Amino acid sequence: ADPSRDEQLQRLRKRQSELVDEADELSRELKRQQNGDAARTADRAARRMRDAQSAIDEQQPEDVAENQQEALDDLEQLANELAAQQREAEQEQAAQQLRELADTLRGLADRQQILSGETTDLHVRQAERGSWSRPLRRDLRTLTDQQTALREEATVHREEVTELAVVTTVLQAVEQLMQEAAESLEGQNTGEATVVAQQLAVERLLAVVEVLSPSEDQQPEVGPGGPPPGEPASGSQSEDRHIAMQLRLLRHMQSDINRRTEELAIQAAQDDGEGQPSELQATLTREQAKVAELSRTLLQQFLQSQTPTIELLQDDEEPSE
Repeated sequence: ADPSRDEQLQRLRKRQSELVDEADELSRELKRQQNGDAARTADRAARRMRDAQSAIDEQQPEDVAENQQEALDDLEQLANELAAQQREAEQEQAAQQLRELADTLRGLADRQQILSGETTDLHVRQAERGSWSRPLRRDLRTLTDQQTALREEATVHREEVTELAVVTTVLQAVEQLMQEAAESLEGQNTGEATVVAQQLAVERLLAVVEVLSPSEDQQPEVGPGGPPPGEPASGSQSEDRHIAMQLRLLRHMQSDINRRTEELAIQAAQDDGEGQPSELQATLTREQAKVAELSRTLLQQFLQSQTPTIELLQDDEEPSE
């Protein structure tokens, strides 16, 4: 017998035995985590390694190579399964964070609605009295402070979704409306303009809530290229859902601009078209430009997310004769 060859075989048996032990330990750990599919794949890899170990003992090099390759294939499949599970967990965590934010913003909208009602009530009380009495001024100060605090909370929550450009834009508009309401209250203005700003803030908050936490019939469907039921979406599919969510919010923004533009046109007709362009018209122009910019950005993001799929389809096409 060749001492050198025997020594090599001994080292190979030892290393193969270590690999079997590691695969068995991995399988046991996955079973403890109740990760059935991954545990079965790890079990299969361990069996391949034991078969390779037996082939080494029987000095069957072809069987050793075959079983080792199959074990490697199983380990690669295991790595892919665990990576997919990790992506699914991260996506679910991100979705849960958005649902929690939606609940928080819904509460913010409810509180803004209450402040709007209190503003109207205070306006009526002041009109009935004809002046700002000390109790009325005290109530006004409390209302102003609450409106300012609400705006500050909106700022904090906007900073939680900076990766969603459309949501960020709408929440910035909410902040501006809340700031306008607070400044009006500071100036003892509890009239229609203040209440309108408060109500617009409520409407836009609820629009964000609707897209962050849609009802079951509004859930985006995965297209024909999507994963089978029960399997996690890919990174690009998750990004597509974010794009679809923001497109729904953009549609709301465009609808709101259209409504206010129509109201402005009716007002202009009543005024016989006289006068200079109003501040509202300038605001609508800026908002329309922003919607167009955000639409282009989302389109670019969607095309970029589809690029790997498009390239794969092109690679699969056979060259024409």
